[in-house]
Amino acid sequence: MSNNKARTILIKRRAFLTTIGVGGLGLCQTASAKQRHRHAQPHHHIPPSDAPPLTALSEATRQQISQLIAIAPHRSRQERIVLMSQFMKGTPYLAQPLIGSATTQEELILSWRGVNCMTFVEIILAASRSFTVEQFIHALIATRYRHHHVTFTERRHFYSDWLYGTPILCRDLSPHFPYAQHISKTLNLKLPPTSPANTAPEDRYLPGIPLKKRLITYLPTKPLLDNLHHHTIKTHIKSGDVIGIYSPLPGLDVFHIGLAIWRGHELLFRNASSLPEHRYVVDTPLADYLKERRGIVLYRPIL
Repeated sequence: MSNNKARTILIKRRAFLTTIGVGGLGLCQTASAKQRHRHAQPHHHIPPSDAPPLTALSEATRQQISQLIAIAPHRSRQERIVLMSQFMKGTPYLAQPLIGSATTQEELILSWRGVNCMTFVEIILAASRSFTVEQFIHALIATRYRHHHVTFTERRHFYSDWLYGTPILCRDLSPHFPYAQHISKTLNLKLPPTSPANTAPEDRYLPGIPLKKRLITYLPTKPLLDNLHHHTIKTHIKSGDVIGIYSPLPGLDVFHIGLAIWRGHELLFRNASSLPEHRYVVDTPLADYLKERRGIVLYRPIL
C-alpha cells in the first residue's frame, strides 16, 4: 500500500471515530442519530475529558450502561429522567460508592452495584443525555467533575456545586418563590456549635477541599407544604427537577437529594434512601419526608 493511500485511510478513520465520539467527548450525534432522537435536546461540544478507552470497560459494565441508556431514546430529556429513575427503583443504597480522597487517588466509577443519593442523581442526569456508552462516560464525567477532570478536588462534592464550574448542570428555581429564604454559608466548614470560627483542615467535612462561600436559597417547609396542600405548586415544580433537603448546619447546603416525581396531585421524592426501612431507591411522598425537615433547595437540570 502506498504512503498516500495509507494516509488517506488514516484520515478517514480518524474522521469516523470523531463522529461517533471515540477519543472525544462524543456528546454530538451523527445526522442519522439526530433524526432518530429529534425530540432530544442537542448536545454541545465540550473539551476532552479524562475518559478511559472503551476497551477498559468490562462486559458487565458495558451491558449495565447500555440497558439504562436504551430507555425511551425518542423522548425528551425530562421524560427520560423520569423513566430512567423509575427503572432504577429498588437499586440498593451504598453509602460510599466512589473511590477517592485527599490521600487516595480518585477513580472513575462507571458501574453501580449500589448508589447513594448523589451518585443516583448523577447517573440519571448523565444517562438522560446519552445514546451511546461513549456519551454516557463523558456525560457522567461532566456531571460528577468540574472541567471534565477526574480528580478528588474537581469532584462536585456539594449540591450547589452544580450551579458552578464547567459545565453548569442546573439552574436554581428556589429564588422564584415569594417565600424563599437566603442564607450565607461557608461550605465544608465543620465546627461544633460553640466553637470559635477557624479554618483548620481538621475542621472540614472533606479534608483537602477548600472552603466555599455560598449564598444558599431554600424554600421553608411550612409555606411549601401549604402550596402542596392547595395544589398551587404543580406549575412551578416539574417531574425530573432535583430536590435537595436543606441542611441547617453552617458548612452544608443540603444533607440529601433526590428527584421530584408527580403522581397525580401528589409530589413524590424519588431518592436513594439510607433509612433502615428502605436502603434502596424508593419513592416517598415529599410532604411526609419534610415533616421534620427545614425545607428544600430546588434545581432544574439544564436541558
